[in-house]
Amino acid sequence: RAEEAEGPTGAMHARANMNGQNLFGPDGWARRFHPAARSGLYFLLDDGWDVGKDVPGNGAVSVFGSLVLDSDKFPDFTGEPWERLTKLRCKLMELGYRGLGLWICANATGEEEAHPLSVEEAENYWKERAIWCRKAGVDYWKVDWGYHCGDAAYREMMTRIVKQYA
Repeated sequence: RAEEAEGPTGAMHARANMNGQNLFGPDGWARRFHPAARSGLYFLLDDGWDVGKDVPGNGAVSVFGSLVLDSDKFPDFTGEPWERLTKLRCKLMELGYRGLGLWICANATGEEEAHPLSVEEAENYWKERAIWCRKAGVDYWKVDWGYHCGDAAYREMMTRIVKQYA
């Protein structure tokens, strides 16, 4: 329901609050959660790390899937997409976490359900992002939602590419 997605515990609220200050500020999530167990935990950035703060809960799926850390929300992490993820991972590891995991939407940014990428375009898109994650040391992808979330062949393609390039 739209009102749940937009409410104080909904997706839009979560997306608006997924930012560098809330993660790394003095009372940030990464600083206060699980200090004794961090060395065994991946810190997973879920819905909202790669989109602007005002993306509605039931908004266009096509804005997701970039694997580019949103620069307005995470201004301290600069550079190429893989460099920004590297800096984020290093910051988490400085705080004692085992590594970084990312929520990934099962579609390419800009892709629309009525106009999907060709198989070759999708493979190239995910290859580039898998290489970024390899360079950045991202250890885990949580893939759900998106235009292709229920498409077994698409998800198998993503898995194959990640295994090959990341």
